[in-house]
Amino acid sequence: MAVLAEERALNEADRIARLFRVGFEFDGGTVTDGDAQYEIPAFDIKGLASTQDPMLRLFVTKTPRRTRLRTGEFSSRRMKTSDPKVLALVNPLIELNTNSMNGVFGVKIAGIFDNWGALRLAILGCGVQLPDLATVHVDENCRLVDPNLFWILENSVPTKGKNVSRKAVQAFRATHRSLVFALKGIGAQTASLAPGAAFKNPLSHTFATIVMNPEPYQMSPSCAEYPRADLTVGLPRDVTNEQLYGVGASAKTATTFRDKVRVFACEEVVRWFAAGEREQFVTVVRNHATEIAASNGVDIIEALRIATGTCGWVWRNHRPERVSRRLRQRGPCAEQTIHVACLAERQGIGGRYSSKVIHDANVEKMVSVWMDFFDQPGLENLRWASPSTKTLAAGSGLSVRTAQRRFDEVRKIALERMEAARLLDDKQCADIQTSSAGNAEIPADIIQFAPPPPPQSLHPPRQPVGSEDEQGDRGDFQAAA
Repeated sequence: MAVLAEERALNEADRIARLFRVGFEFDGGTVTDGDAQYEIPAFDIKGLASTQDPMLRLFVTKTPRRTRLRTGEFSSRRMKTSDPKVLALVNPLIELNTNSMNGVFGVKIAGIFDNWGALRLAILGCGVQLPDLATVHVDENCRLVDPNLFWILENSVPTKGKNVSRKAVQAFRATHRSLVFALKGIGAQTASLAPGAAFKNPLSHTFATIVMNPEPYQMSPSCAEYPRADLTVGLPRDVTNEQLYGVGASAKTATTFRDKVRVFACEEVVRWFAAGEREQFVTVVRNHATEIAASNGVDIIEALRIATGTCGWVWRNHRPERVSRRLRQRGPCAEQTIHVACLAERQGIGGRYSSKVIHDANVEKMVSVWMDFFDQPGLENLRWASPSTKTLAAGSGLSVRTAQRRFDEVRKIALERMEAARLLDDKQCADIQTSSAGNAEIPADIIQFAPPPPPQSLHPPRQPVGSEDEQGDRGDFQAAA
C-alpha cells in the first residue's frame, strides 16, 4: 500500500508540473451536461484561469478540499473526487449545492443569446442583479449557449461547527430559490436547486467565462426575520414549490433522463415487488427507457445501461412500509393542504393536527387512570369523589401541570362514561329480573348483576351523651311525650 501511494503521489506531482510547464491540453470531444451535449474542439492553453481575475481566485476559495471536491471531464454523470485540487479545477464540470460549498449561488439557463450584452439585458430585465461570473459554451456562430450564472458571497454560510446559524442556512436556500424563480423568464432550470448539481466550471478553459460584477455579495440583516443576501433586493420571497415547479409538482420533479427513469421505476416497483417478479420489473423499466431515450437525446445503449442500474438500486432499496404513506397522499392532512400555496399555512395545519392528536392521547390516558381509581375496593360507589392531579399525573406518565390544565375535561369525560356504564348495568339487571319473574330461562351467557349496596356513611354513628341515669330519664321523657 505504501508503494502504491508513493507511486500515485509521484504521478500526481508529474501531472501538476506538466500543467504548469506545458499547460492545459484538451484532445477534443463531447462534454455532456445533463441532457445537453457540447462539441469541444481540441486546444491547448498555458496558465491557470484563476490567475486572470480576483473573482476567479475568490471562486477557488469557495471550493472544498480535494476529498469533497467533485468534478467531471466529459459527463455530469461521472463526477469524481480522486484528483488533487489544482488538477480537478481545470475539468469542464464542477459540482455545487453541497454542504461544503455554501458560498456560491449557481443558476443554469437553458437558452441561446446573441452576445454578452444580450445576456446582461436579459438578466437585468428579470429584476436580478448581475452575477459575478457567467460561463457559457460558444458555438460555431459565436452565440452563447446555455449560460451558467454564479453569484459569489464574500463570506460563506457555515453549515458545520459551532458557528452554524439555522436561519442563515434557510436564508441562503431561500435566496437561491428566489434567483431561480426570478430568472425562469429567460430559461432558468429548477435543476439548479438539486443537491450536487453539475455546472460548467468557470475555472476551466473548455468554456468561456467573463466577470460581470467585480464585487462579491454580502449576507446582511435586511429582513427582520432572518438575514438575506443583498442581491435579493426586489426579488420575490418565500417562493413555493408550486411557483417553481408548477401546480401539483414538487421539488422532486424529474428534470434529467436518469431522474425520469428513476421516478418510473419507483412507481412500478410497488406493483412487481410483492409478487417477486424482478425480471418482469426490469423488462418494463427498460422498455420505458428506450421509449423516452430519443426525446431526451440519450443513446439506446446508454439508456439501457441507466435503466438496468436504476432497477437494481430501486429493487434493493424498496421498502413497502416506506411507500404506504406516499400512497395515502403523504399524510392525514393532505386533503387540507393540497390547495394551500403558503408553506407557513401548511405547517400550521400540520402543527394543529399534531397538537390535537397529542392532546387526545393525553386526555385518554388520564381518563383511564380516573376509571381505574374507582375500581379499587371500597370506592365503587363514591362517584362524587375524584383522584388528585398528582394521582392522574403519576398514573398517566404526564406532568402535574398537564393534569391540572386538563382536569375539568378529564372529569367530565370520566363521569359521562361512568354514568353510561351504570345505566347499562341497571338496564341489564332489569331485563334479567323481568325474565326471571316470567319463569323464563336465563341464557347462560348473560351475567346477572346484583344491585349495588346502599351507600355507607363515612362518619361513625353518634354516641349518646351523659350518664346511664340521664339517658334513662331522657328515654322515659321521650316515651311520655
